[in-house]
Amino acid sequence: WGGKVMGDLNAVFDAVVKLPYVDAARQGIAGASYGGYAVDWIIAHDNRFKVAVTHDGVFNLESAALATEELWFTEWEFGGPATSAKAREQFAKFSPHLFAENIKTPTMIVTNQLDFRVPVDQGMQLFTILRRNGVPSQMLTFEDEGHWVLKAMNSKLWHETVFAWMKKYLAN
Repeated sequence: WGGKVMGDLNAVFDAVVKLPYVDAARQGIAGASYGGYAVDWIIAHDNRFKVAVTHDGVFNLESAALATEELWFTEWEFGGPATSAKAREQFAKFSPHLFAENIKTPTMIVTNQLDFRVPVDQGMQLFTILRRNGVPSQMLTFEDEGHWVLKAMNSKLWHETVFAWMKKYLAN
C-alpha cells in the first residue's frame, strides 16, 4: 500500500514538475478511495504539496480493517484478518496515522456517512489530528452518500467546495 506504488507516484511527481508549463511551487494533490489513502500516506511523508484533498481515504488501517464491509482487501492484501500478526505488522508499516505528526499540508477531507467501505471515522480521525496539530483543514461530510457522491446537488457542493479549497492555496 505504501511501498512500490508510492515510489512510482513520487517518480511521476518528480517528472511532472520538470515540464516547462508546470509551476513546481504550486502543486496540489487529490484522491479518492485508494487515491484518498495515497493522499493520506503522501502528505504524511512529503511536504511538497501546497494543498491536499482526500476523499473516502483510509487513514488508520487497523481501525478501518475492523469496521469495513469490504474484508477481502484487508485479508488478501495484508496477509490475513485484522487480528493476525501478519496484518498487524503491515498496518504498522503502512498506516498513515502512524506518521501523522509529519503532516503540514492544508488538507480537505471528504467523507460520507453511508460509506461502509471506508467508514466516516477514517476522515474524522485525520481531521482531528490535523486540527490538534494546527494544520489548516476542512471536512465535508455527506449524510446521504456512500463511497461515491452521486446526487446532483451533493455533487455540485462537492465540486464547489473542493475547487474553492484548492484555489485558496494554489491561486497566484
